[in-house]
Amino acid sequence: MITLDPDQRRAVDNPAARLKILACAGSGKTEVLARRAVRLLHAGAEPERMVAFTFTEKAAGELRDRIERRAAEDDPTRFGELPPTSRGMFVGTMHGWALQELQSLGGRYEQVEALTEAREWALLYRMARRLGIVELQARTAKVATAPAVTAFLRGAEVVHNERIDPERLRAEAPDFAAALDRYEWLLNEMRLLPFRLMIARAVDELAEGGRLAERLRIDHVLVDEYQDLNPAQDAVVRRLAALGATVTVVGDDDQAIYQWRGGHVELLTGMAERHPETAEVTLGNNRRCRPEIVALAARVVDRLGDRQAKVLAATRGPARPGAVEVMFARDPEQEAAAIADRIEGLRAAGHRLGDIAVLYRSVRTSARPLVDELRRRGVDITVAGRTSLLAHPEMALLARILVYWAGGTWYPQPEPTAEIVTRDGLAAEIAAVSRVDPGGALDAIDRLGARVRRDGVPDSVPVLHELLAVLGLPHDERQEPGLGRMSELLTDFDHAVRRAAPAALYVAGPAADEAAEDEALSQPNSATRRVVGRTHGEVYLTRLRAYLEHVAGSAAEETPATDATGDRAVQIMTVHQAKGLEFPVVFVPGLVEGRFPSALLGRPQPWLIPETLFDRDRYEGREADEARLLYVALTRARELVVLSSFTHHRTRPARPSRFLARDLAPALAGALPYGTARPPCGDSAAAPPPLAVAFSDLMTYRACGHRYWLRRGCGFQPPIAPELGFGRVLHHVIAELARAAPETGVPDERALAATLESAWYLPFAGPVPAARLHAAAWRRLRGYLAAHGAELVGTVEPEARFEVPIGSARVRGRVDLVLRHPGGEPDEVDLVDFKTTANRPPADIHQEQLRLYAAALRRLGYRPVRLAIHDLDRNERVEVDNAPAASAAFRDRLAGWVDGIRDRQFAPDTTACHDCDFRRFCRHARRQH
Repeated sequence: MITLDPDQRRAVDNPAARLKILACAGSGKTEVLARRAVRLLHAGAEPERMVAFTFTEKAAGELRDRIERRAAEDDPTRFGELPPTSRGMFVGTMHGWALQELQSLGGRYEQVEALTEAREWALLYRMARRLGIVELQARTAKVATAPAVTAFLRGAEVVHNERIDPERLRAEAPDFAAALDRYEWLLNEMRLLPFRLMIARAVDELAEGGRLAERLRIDHVLVDEYQDLNPAQDAVVRRLAALGATVTVVGDDDQAIYQWRGGHVELLTGMAERHPETAEVTLGNNRRCRPEIVALAARVVDRLGDRQAKVLAATRGPARPGAVEVMFARDPEQEAAAIADRIEGLRAAGHRLGDIAVLYRSVRTSARPLVDELRRRGVDITVAGRTSLLAHPEMALLARILVYWAGGTWYPQPEPTAEIVTRDGLAAEIAAVSRVDPGGALDAIDRLGARVRRDGVPDSVPVLHELLAVLGLPHDERQEPGLGRMSELLTDFDHAVRRAAPAALYVAGPAADEAAEDEALSQPNSATRRVVGRTHGEVYLTRLRAYLEHVAGSAAEETPATDATGDRAVQIMTVHQAKGLEFPVVFVPGLVEGRFPSALLGRPQPWLIPETLFDRDRYEGREADEARLLYVALTRARELVVLSSFTHHRTRPARPSRFLARDLAPALAGALPYGTARPPCGDSAAAPPPLAVAFSDLMTYRACGHRYWLRRGCGFQPPIAPELGFGRVLHHVIAELARAAPETGVPDERALAATLESAWYLPFAGPVPAARLHAAAWRRLRGYLAAHGAELVGTVEPEARFEVPIGSARVRGRVDLVLRHPGGEPDEVDLVDFKTTANRPPADIHQEQLRLYAAALRRLGYRPVRLAIHDLDRNERVEVDNAPAASAAFRDRLAGWVDGIRDRQFAPDTTACHDCDFRRFCRHARRQH
């Protein structure tokens, strides 16, 4: 176990009900936060009454792992087998917690889906004119839809981040407020919830008289990265404190890098003024970086105004001969070649490529020369951060083919410069990334494009799969993550343009045209019908081109959470993406004015709300924010940091970054010449945190390891089924009836009809199939109610969530109904799990699954008596033998699958190809045919 220093020990043991821990970079804050959580547990805190908020899911995984290990060391009897997080302690992002708690309230919340940034942009692009969004900017000049959507979303973020009073918004920005009200009505009707609204709705429900305020009992709240919280997120913490929770926050004003997204560093720095009872502990010892790196980083932030007083100190000894290098190149291409040379030298000296990170202010605008150079040399790379579609050759080719079908002209860069996609250009790209004959491939692409324009696109996934088959992609594992990301982007677009909208949205005029266009996109069943003068496919491709322009120009996450190369690859990412990470060797290139700091620094942006309502400067960026970002970049390095700049870009001179020329010049005078440092090699790979996996994921892995890799590792999406959501509606209706039954008694058909009517929403079915499915839902639910409705009166919990530790993983599960056993003791329960055709695993697996759930509930203090699987399609119930011995063998099988995922053993099983969504393009399936 890590030995704590005196300051860390004071932070862990401090008895204050409100504690602020000011933690500098590399000071061991994760260990301190975990130990403080364990101290609270040791003192008797109940895990289900504790929450720990992190800024990212990755940070949540690391904190969860640390809490679990320290809790088991502290109390093996209580937490050795079932850790705190499996006993109800929440460790994760605040919006993840908010969505979970809102869904637990039932009603419309239980049906909502998270609306990602990409899907939200595409949805608004589809609805912009009907919602009056374009008109908000079109008072004096004609405005294109895309920038109007972006400006509206920026304003919506500010309104919710800052908790702007709705009445004041209506008074000072009436048109924007009206458009926002219409949009939020639409989201509610379409069962969608953006991240910002998850927080806003949770704050509302935590207010006095709110349902969460009435129901929740939270004793302790721990918050990581508090300096990056926005006022709405802080309101969640304040509301929980008002309900009686103690509050521990950890933050560092020197690392406040999300002001432009609403982060408010003054929430951290001014905490003692708002809450005089706050105790404070400073962790100023950097245990990560060499002292040369700490001293260099300190020079960047020492001059900042309004900075919390702290002395940054290094606990490690100096490197020999040094830990800082600097290099000045002629242009970005020479800089990239020099960095590639240095990387190859480090690899030859024994360093793993995964030990090396290259951190850019913007990957999209700056990384292309290095990405091209390293790919040319055959050096494995992982490009994370926010980057253009065009930075990945396979993604760029697919995007240009889709644009080629849409007419061939697009604007993929922020600058208003058109790119013309030609047949010859596509032929060259195909030759560069594929092994097929470009001429034959282009003929097939032309035929497919003509069909798409004529008939439309009921689902982009099969079209993508057909394209991949024509191109012979992917032909190795390195191409799979990028192509999977393209699958995710196209599915995001489909979910936005095909999702059913309420009929009340469309009345007359332009809206009627939009309704016809939407029908064309969601119901492409007539090859001859034209809508508003265009074919189905032309409507689809026009919108898709705008979406691809947005994704290419404003950036998309290129790499999924799991990548093909892992620790065998150089990590190329933005500084924002690197927050919370560390590497033995870090390169920070592009230190020129206009890149670091960004050219957008302080640049006025178009706003649809008056600046009297918010701090405009905070969102548009200040020099101090850029300085903090550089501080974060430097302090990611353990052994060596390499800074570089260049003197010319294209034909123009480039000036060194003000941070180099002004702040770091004295320190860099003693930096080592480029390439002369000798950072130590070693096994720096940290043990990964426990794998969090759903039971359904393990079933995918069981069927075929490579299918799991494509689906979960790379992000390839299945086609959208018209009946998608049918089983979810059935589960939701029964859960709603179960919530009410203990108070209102056995539900009757009237209650069933009302609940089904309120819950009925199938986003992709279309009106005719939806009516047929509604009748099918009524038959299934009515049959269940007649046969077993009386059992709902004994509901303990519907949709009960839990985690089961299996080997090195936490398997997430959910029991549809936990019921009191009739005539039994208070802790005796029955379990009922519902299945439909869409989610029916093999019978033996399903029974083992239910036994596993029973074992989890047994550890939580229940005594499961009866287990049953209820088939809603057939209205049949199967009793499951509650045999712990039988489940032990199944746990061993699960552990084997978990180990296979952990060890990246994704072997294909070609006997499973016949029912695989990816068989059309899978490189293993191709070899079988």
